[in-house]
Amino acid sequence: MTMQSNATDHRESQNMDEEGKMKVEDVKSVGIVGCGTMGPTIAVATAMKYDTVVREISDELAEKGKNKIAKFISKLADKGKLSEEEHDACVGRVKVVVELEKLKDCQVIIDATPDKLEIKSEVLSALHEICPWNTVFTTTSSLLSITALAAASGRPDKFIGTHFSIPAHLMKLVEVAKAIQTSEETKTFMFDFLKSLDKTPIETKDNPGLLVNWLLFPYLSAALKAYSLGLGTPEAIDTAAKLGLGFPIGPFQLMDFSGLDSCVEAFNALYEQTRDPAYTYPPILQKMVEAGYLGTKTGKGFHDYK
Repeated sequence: MTMQSNATDHRESQNMDEEGKMKVEDVKSVGIVGCGTMGPTIAVATAMKYDTVVREISDELAEKGKNKIAKFISKLADKGKLSEEEHDACVGRVKVVVELEKLKDCQVIIDATPDKLEIKSEVLSALHEICPWNTVFTTTSSLLSITALAAASGRPDKFIGTHFSIPAHLMKLVEVAKAIQTSEETKTFMFDFLKSLDKTPIETKDNPGLLVNWLLFPYLSAALKAYSLGLGTPEAIDTAAKLGLGFPIGPFQLMDFSGLDSCVEAFNALYEQTRDPAYTYPPILQKMVEAGYLGTKTGKGFHDYK
């Protein structure tokens, strides 16, 4: 018997009436696909309450992801935000795996794979064949069409966008964007689920950048242009943003944390979809990426982290 037929039997064995739809009290396990930038911090957020299964594509990446998650949890304990008992419980709820099939018993699947339509579509289609019919799928992407991903998922009515602010274990905001096909039941469930994680969900439109990045990237563009014009150093511009504008973090610190390569990809994706010059950037950002200065993950970006 094939994996597909097994999965079909698994889904068909569920109660298909209205009572079988997912409710937040049914959630016992959360699956996260991808453990790069967003995945580890989302895993910490979900592991505060739920068993969490994180999938990476190789043993090497899985080990790196596991270490990242453990580090984030330990930092919370070091800062007094978790007791020793809570720390141990949180660590114990996380499993990092390579086999996609190990997500089959999760009630919620969070796609945190790279923002490439073909990658996400392939993963979501495979998960559709593995997971029960009422498992809710969601993606962290704010750059790709939620509607296109919903169509690729095989369960468009149970698919929705959830863009976590990073680091997800510290930031409360989550943007929720329905696809054209998303049911109201799925939206209601996702709001309840996010609130169970002590998050603050807001509804926005399936639009390039959603709401936060629609506002954020013109600001980052302005900061980069100010630097290129010699109006201030990255340190000075970050200080101006924090002390003059009241922001908790400066634009260059934020880009370093996000990854300068990811920023280039995001700028390009937003501009390609909108043709809005607000989403352009000066050459210095691309030059930093070419030099291998990607931010905190390489130890050097606009600031030095070594």
